[in-house]
Amino acid sequence: MQKTQTLHWALLLYHVASFALLKGNMIKAEEMAVKAMKTWKVLCLEHELTLRSISMVGLMDYYQGSYNEAEAMH
Repeated sequence: MQKTQTLHWALLLYHVASFALLKGNMIKAEEMAVKAMKTWKVLCLEHELTLRSISMVGLMDYYQGSYNEAEAMH
């Protein structure tokens, strides 16, 4: 994938994760947030959405009772 396509893919994954979170689907939200986070890391971008993706993964862990994993993300 080209860098621009990968960037758009990361944005899409992040927005799908946000939508899943709003709909209360924690499992899908975490899955998409992890994919977004990994995609941002591949791009090596220090972008606000990179941090938001990491934060979202931490929140999903917290909401699911995985406190140690959540703490590691923050």
